[in-house]
Amino acid sequence: QSEARVCDSDSGDEPAILQIIRENREILIRRSQFDEVAIITKKSLTPENDEKNGSLTFKVLKIKESVLGFTAYDKSVQNKAQVALVAIDEKYRGKGNAKRLLASTVAAIRAEAKDSVDIWAYVRKDNTIARHIWEKVAAAIPDATLHFEEGTGKASDAWIVHLK
Repeated sequence: QSEARVCDSDSGDEPAILQIIRENREILIRRSQFDEVAIITKKSLTPENDEKNGSLTFKVLKIKESVLGFTAYDKSVQNKAQVALVAIDEKYRGKGNAKRLLASTVAAIRAEAKDSVDIWAYVRKDNTIARHIWEKVAAAIPDATLHFEEGTGKASDAWIVHLK
């Protein structure tokens, strides 16, 4: 996977990103919210997108033109950035791709910031793989717990993590 690269996404990446979202059960969105996420994704990937509309910024991990995974983050609030989604196609998991993608995303957020930036995310407590990645890559420190209900009525707990 040495030829894999992290880059900004474009509108051509939209079908692959939406497919990864559909197939990834670890993503912290309700299935009933998929249409909303799809609309935000489509709007965020249009060439006319600007930073003032509060939409998501996507980074993709690619080999040639194939999308292996992506991150989506919102930096619409000054000096804050929420990493909203991190997802890797299941065929490419367990190979360090999520760590590489998240590390590149965090570096890009910090490079784009004029001042220091508070980078944060929700991480499900029961998602040990995601917790490990955040702890290793970003030295993330859980500082609060959020209790939420999924569309299925099943309750879950998530950490709110801040990068140090």
